[in-house]
Amino acid sequence: MGESTSRMVRTSVPGIYKLPSGLFLVRIRIKAGAISQSFHSMSGAKQWQRATLLGLEEKTLTIRAGKLLNQSEASRIDRNVISISDAIERFTRSGDCKVKPSILRFIQQGLGHLPVDEVSKSVIVGFLDTYCEGKAPSTRNRYLSAVSSVLKFCTQRDWIDSNPASLIKKFSEAGNERDRVVTIEEERALIEACDAIDETLGHIFSMLMATGARISEITGLRWRDVDLANRTIRLSSTSTKNKQARTLFIAGRAWDRLDAHARVRPINSDSFVFSYHTGAEYPATRAFRRVADEIGYTWFIPHLTRHTWASRVATIPGMTVQRLCQLAGWSSWQMAQRYAHAMQTDNHDVMAQLAENFS
Repeated sequence: MGESTSRMVRTSVPGIYKLPSGLFLVRIRIKAGAISQSFHSMSGAKQWQRATLLGLEEKTLTIRAGKLLNQSEASRIDRNVISISDAIERFTRSGDCKVKPSILRFIQQGLGHLPVDEVSKSVIVGFLDTYCEGKAPSTRNRYLSAVSSVLKFCTQRDWIDSNPASLIKKFSEAGNERDRVVTIEEERALIEACDAIDETLGHIFSMLMATGARISEITGLRWRDVDLANRTIRLSSTSTKNKQARTLFIAGRAWDRLDAHARVRPINSDSFVFSYHTGAEYPATRAFRRVADEIGYTWFIPHLTRHTWASRVATIPGMTVQRLCQLAGWSSWQMAQRYAHAMQTDNHDVMAQLAENFS
């Protein structure tokens, strides 16, 4: 309450007192405990007193540890129901968690305050609508799968009876914008626009198109990672998404640009290869958005450079799914399998030879 009540004065209404500050204090004492609340007016104090006493009498309200709770809140405390934040924390510690920490942070931000038994189908859909607005269907589906994983963990521990996320249908990923391939003409337009803003951004774009690397793998490059003599870049296990080191092989225009860029490289080998003007890591994603908007390529996102690279590499004679996985840094063959249809194989010749030998 913040002030002394030693000089409070009784009013004509039992249980309501006038404080020196002019506020009206309501005190309610029952066997379960006591609760008090102050008001600016007598009418407000009387109204709250009547409503509270009625709720306590009808058992729709109860007092716990000096707090006034409705019966659902009290029941939740009695049943030791935990929140989504608590569930995520325990899920992470369990060793069963395969969800990205970044997605868990969004779930905690959007749903963390809720008790696990109050997360319904409509609540989850509302969360997805808010946090996945403007994102690809695949992204929304990943968020839904992450929520489902957390709630499945809860069902396994009998904190909830069922998983409401399992009732939500995933979005179709057919025609996903992330499957678009950048054409040669579009590539030229993008690199010209990047160079017009900042030549370093043009270097980054060229490297992405030539290597299929992820944008963070290029913007996070240090000069110590670059082997100019062998025209290669070594990505350490700490800089890749799947935590596996791999080598990028540089050729063509990308190599010409990197070679020219290296002539003014700093002495410190720990410096970023493509640094921002402040010396920090280049904020390329934001810069690419500006470039794309300026030339009317609103469809462009950095991931398309990786998809375009993989689509082009798949057409090279002798390319296999296994080799594409190694070059792209995919730990699962399923990622490269989507490009298998473009790979030139001699399967038809093999089957023709089989038919000839055994017919």
